[in-house]
Amino acid sequence: MAKKLSRKDLKEPDEFLSFTVRALKWISDQKVTLLVGALALLVVILGTFAWRWHSQSLEKAASHAFMQAREILDARVIPREDSAGTSSSDGSFFSEDDKFKAAIAEFEQVTKNHSNSATATLATYYVAEYSRRIGDYDKAIESFKNYLRAEGTGGELAAFAVEGIAASLEAQGKNDQATQQYQRLTEHPFDMQPERGRFHVARLEQKAGRTEEAVRLFNEIIEKHPKTTYLRDIEDRLSMLEKPEKEKKPEEETKEETKEEKTKKEKTRATLEQPRKGPQKTQKVPKAGNTKGAASRNLQKQAEKPAEKSPPEGSP
Repeated sequence: MAKKLSRKDLKEPDEFLSFTVRALKWISDQKVTLLVGALALLVVILGTFAWRWHSQSLEKAASHAFMQAREILDARVIPREDSAGTSSSDGSFFSEDDKFKAAIAEFEQVTKNHSNSATATLATYYVAEYSRRIGDYDKAIESFKNYLRAEGTGGELAAFAVEGIAASLEAQGKNDQATQQYQRLTEHPFDMQPERGRFHVARLEQKAGRTEEAVRLFNEIIEKHPKTTYLRDIEDRLSMLEKPEKEKKPEEETKEETKEEKTKKEKTRATLEQPRKGPQKTQKVPKAGNTKGAASRNLQKQAEKPAEKSPPEGSP
């Protein structure tokens, strides 16, 4: 059964109504503060949307500038001697280097005019790569490092930037420094394709004349990465490196055979130089008075007898 309310309970104010009254009173007292807070929150929300819109606008402008620079790389190259009077004004260039230089200039404008955009970081990588291709290695190394500083080691092109630094150092003849950079490609966080770094390290070992180490590294790549894209190149290099070793053995065998032949020849000469053994015929002493005639007859017989051919040198 429901509990009956007494007259005293009925006279007391309703709890819900009492809370509502207190809330309205508090709002009335704090209306200025609440109004300021609401306005501040509105400003934050609108500011966030405005910042996003501005960032998107900047990124869009940067992307448009980047694509214009990128189109230069697809331009035709017409050698000067084949087309006198042709210039880049019609979209063509005299050489690949001219084309790359024009593209680099446009990519650099992207990095300057849109420095706070992600596209500017990508443009920095393009400046580095095409500077390397035209042989401006110092600028390439600096730009690759700028890309890594901006994008971090987890960047999409970070491993390629490290490889670009290594390739630039190698082109400058700084092979020891290049090897260190290539070695980074086998370590975290650049080890997405560890065989890529090992291949370059092995290649530099081959270039330095350290054949055994190069062969060991090439074989290690094939063993650990049998489906590597470098397989054909590695097999060609191994065949070149192992061929001299195989050719060396026949030469040594030839030298040994020559020694044996010399020994045989020496023995043959010694045998021929020794007096022949066997019974010797006793010559009849001519009678007195016939000595001169007998001697003449003996000389005549020796002259008529055919001369014996001595065995050829070196025959058994």
